[in-house]
Amino acid sequence: MLVFLVDGSLKKNLYHLYRIEEQVRRYIEKDNFKIESSEETLEKILVFKENFTTNAPGFVEELRNILNYLKGIKTMSTTEITLTLISVLGMISSIAFAFLFFRRNSKSDTKEIGRESGTMISDLGYIKSSIERIEKRLDLTDSKFLS
Repeated sequence: MLVFLVDGSLKKNLYHLYRIEEQVRRYIEKDNFKIESSEETLEKILVFKENFTTNAPGFVEELRNILNYLKGIKTMSTTEITLTLISVLGMISSIAFAFLFFRRNSKSDTKEIGRESGTMISDLGYIKSSIERIEKRLDLTDSKFLS
């Protein structure tokens, strides 16, 4: 029994295989990816949608050929696998470094904010004590002039 046969009959949603095959072929042959399907593929899809319940051997064979084509493309060489692993590791390391630098900078930003607020509080304390001294002097001056 074929994998794409359920209860011995084709399912209507298998028409997507026609579309996927065309897009993969176009990408491999022309290095061009687009969603639109050609008129030929749309015609195949319409015929399949109208006749999928007949389980015609032509449909089964055609779908088998599409699946075999897609399976053949799926196999990757060791060079491709190695390059894929290197790119994935590079991506993971860049995310890890970005996170570490973010944490380090946020800690230093927190220290800087604490330092600035401490400086501001001490400056306010100095200003307050200076104002109190000036008020005492004014009070002394006022009491001298009034007496």
